[in-house]
Amino acid sequence: MKKWLVGAIFAAALVVLGIWAWRTFFPNHEQLIRKRLLEVATAASFAADETPIITMRNCQKLGSACTPDVEIVVEVPGHSRETINGREELLQKALAARALGTLKVAFLDLTVTVAPDKRSAVVTLTGKGQIASEKDNLMVEELKFTMKRVEDAWLIARVETVKPM
Repeated sequence: MKKWLVGAIFAAALVVLGIWAWRTFFPNHEQLIRKRLLEVATAASFAADETPIITMRNCQKLGSACTPDVEIVVEVPGHSRETINGREELLQKALAARALGTLKVAFLDLTVTVAPDKRSAVVTLTGKGQIASEKDNLMVEELKFTMKRVEDAWLIARVETVKPM
């Protein structure tokens, strides 16, 4: 009986290890998209004392997560509508935003819908941003990301604010 129990535990451990290894080394499209958006939120966040090298690296990461013709259209209440067209303009805006001091960006409540052809996806999420110099200014917006699969990478093609009904 002990040999059988030890064998069953060993087999179960192998199955769990196999599932973990498969999911780690061969993630599905939703996991890849979630990972990409986590990287984007991290690259979009910055501290006031960020070194120029780190600033440039994070801005480049932000640009490389997007298609060359990325379009970003966001409307934040109390602010004007902001439109960004292309990676170059995104890079310029990201560098200019560093003048704010400190910004913390987070993406919450991600809902990923991958198209049947696995070449595009739509992600709806809650974007949260807080500028450190404005403690009471927490910005929360519903956003819709349109993602495209280019070669083996998921890139952001479009970002837009979701208007409440």
